[in-house]
Amino acid sequence: MTNIHFNSRGGGGIGCLLFGILALVAAYYILSGFFFLLWWAAPALFVLALIINWRAVLDTGQSLLKYIQNNPVAGLVIAVLVLIGTGLLPTGMEALDRVGYWVVQGGFTLLSGYVLLRALGYNQLKKFRRTMQQQPGYSQPVEEEFIEFEELESKPKNVPPVSDEHVKPPQSIKRRKPDPDQSFDQLFQ
Repeated sequence: MTNIHFNSRGGGGIGCLLFGILALVAAYYILSGFFFLLWWAAPALFVLALIINWRAVLDTGQSLLKYIQNNPVAGLVIAVLVLIGTGLLPTGMEALDRVGYWVVQGGFTLLSGYVLLRALGYNQLKKFRRTMQQQPGYSQPVEEEFIEFEELESKPKNVPPVSDEHVKPPQSIKRRKPDPDQSFDQLFQ
């Protein structure tokens, strides 16, 4: 068997660790720069989403309300953090005020980006439907068309019949002790 050994001069695990740390630091600065640009553009993105398709903003608001109705504790926590972040409910604790500020600033930034992407998606879907309707052989499905059906009785498979008789317990199998003079094959006969 041939054993091949490659000599590595890159530092081994320490070099990979340092490279990974540098990659994480670079990713942090790139993402924070992108988030800063998105933060400045958030009001314009929100207005642009309203212009492109106002239904996307309305649907997003309705889904947020549905989320708050389904998870009232999370909705209450978010509402308190928003009040703290806007300065309407000062706490005096620097860390909690900072978290509230991040929720307000970051929430609106991400929400405006999401609403814009949703409005663009609605627009693309509308264009796709329009092109599909122009295709030859396309027939739009008729809405409110009911199909008659008959309900069938269903029974589960492999269910033993129920009887009123008491079921006897199975009899135990009598085992005999092995005899040292018998062979192993004779035990199972």
